[in-house]
Amino acid sequence: MKLPETTSPAKTTSPGRRKVVLAAAMAALSLGGVVNVVSAPAAVAAVSTALAAAGSVADAPISRSEVMTRSQSWIDEQVPYSQSGTHDNQYGSYRPDCSGYVSMAWHLGFARYTGNLPDVMHNIARSELKPGDALFRRDASVQHVALFVRWNDAAHTSPVVREEYDFGHVAVERAWSVAYANTFASMRYNNIVDDGPTPPKYATVTRYGFSNGAGVILAKDERDGSWATLNPDGRATQWVFDGDRIGAILDGNFLLKNGLYDSWHLMADGHDVKQIALNNGRIAFSNGAGIIFV
Repeated sequence: MKLPETTSPAKTTSPGRRKVVLAAAMAALSLGGVVNVVSAPAAVAAVSTALAAAGSVADAPISRSEVMTRSQSWIDEQVPYSQSGTHDNQYGSYRPDCSGYVSMAWHLGFARYTGNLPDVMHNIARSELKPGDALFRRDASVQHVALFVRWNDAAHTSPVVREEYDFGHVAVERAWSVAYANTFASMRYNNIVDDGPTPPKYATVTRYGFSNGAGVILAKDERDGSWATLNPDGRATQWVFDGDRIGAILDGNFLLKNGLYDSWHLMADGHDVKQIALNNGRIAFSNGAGIIFV
């Protein structure tokens, strides 16, 4: 099978280069609609888990819903307050005090403290507070920051916050008194973005596919349609559908195409790709050493 000459492959021995190539290649491919996959082999569970966990990039735009999901993780894990050490989970490694907690929730590149947290946020009016914003105070008696969740009263005077607030306590969601809340400034992370509207529903496409003993993949989008041969030379060891995209492992390399009749795009070579997964616009694969790249 002839590979496209315009797409630069990512070597499985170079993780950094691979991530750049994957991102560039994905940007060049449009996303398809919702697909009901029939007879397609399932990707390895570990790769799918990595896809589901993937979200924002550190110090980059992050949605309010992701901030709330990240902050909930420490509450669920009952992370105790500490000004030393770190707490590690799927969202990174951060110091478990008030500013470290907010740094984790906002997916900052490192755990800031109340002295430099203002570098990445700005003042807003109290009436503008939304989930994922912050209440901040730094003076001679109090240095503290908490995430705003919602209002606890119709008058919008008592906020519900999530915070790490003192030794002997764990990350918690609780309501503040009006008097205490009034001593804090309303702040917004510079890179937080509102969640977009619910995307429109796409027409459901049922794609049928199978492969033979030679590793030749055949697929069609209608029950009575004609079969399209996706790789006449065969040698496919795995293939998956996601929207209009088709991914396959051919000769140990990861290739991707957008639709039945698109050309193959080489995503990762080196003849060491073992598992691939496509999930709602993201891609992932693992190599022979069991390393997962997303």
